[in-house]
Amino acid sequence: MASLTIRFEGHLGSLSADSVSLVLNESLQVLRDLDHRIAEQPSRTIKWVVTGFGTHIPAIELESRVLAPRRKTRFATPDRSSEIRRRFTEGVALLQSGEQTPPYYSTDNVRSIEKIVKGFHNNGMSAVSFESDHQLGLEGDTYSDAVLTPAAGPKIAQLTGVAYYAFGEVEGFIQVISVRKRRYFNITHARTLKAIRCNFLTDVEDDVISALRTQRRVIVSGRIAYNAANEPINVSLGPRPIRFLNLERDLPSISDLAGSSPDITEDMTTEDFVRSARDG
Repeated sequence: MASLTIRFEGHLGSLSADSVSLVLNESLQVLRDLDHRIAEQPSRTIKWVVTGFGTHIPAIELESRVLAPRRKTRFATPDRSSEIRRRFTEGVALLQSGEQTPPYYSTDNVRSIEKIVKGFHNNGMSAVSFESDHQLGLEGDTYSDAVLTPAAGPKIAQLTGVAYYAFGEVEGFIQVISVRKRRYFNITHARTLKAIRCNFLTDVEDDVISALRTQRRVIVSGRIAYNAANEPINVSLGPRPIRFLNLERDLPSISDLAGSSPDITEDMTTEDFVRSARDG
């Protein structure tokens, strides 16, 4: 179980109800998406319930509850709520600094935080803080995991906007497929753990679904949009859009390579050589 308190910096009687609702809705959307990526499950593994309200300050206290799996299984659903909560607050703090997109956050998630910041304008709210495992009600207590202020607005805009395009590749695991209005999936970057949206056409749908079901590591290629921090934020798949990499169990081990020619890797490092052997 994990707890999360959302505290609104403003005075009762002047806080806009719409602004408070916006903060709650966008925060919950990010928490749901983090749940999918961190738990690596197609449906939510936890829900958030209201357990209290601030006594001296406007706030909402939330706690996580583990959901029963939709399909019958002998294994209990693991409780990843503490990590989900931690990734959420660390992500907000990182976006407040404007350094980079947080791990496990997609561009849509970053835009959710951006919407919260924009909602501060003329709505009686000067900031919002996200606190964990902390009791509210003591005046003068300034403990907080992350504080979001209007100063974050221009910084976040640099992370959601496109600075330039280039053709390239992204390696990772496919998660979250949508075929409703627009066909896209998110790929969790193997190195940074950031979720990158990839737009695709009908002719590669089978490959996308196969990669999701088998959890095979893939390389997607196409035109990549980068933000001002040189981070890929979305990919429009190209003519050879998805390449499946070999399973980890199919890779040669270091012991397997020990008896090989000493020049087998040529000028490559061992890591690069194993990666090249895995690339199917």
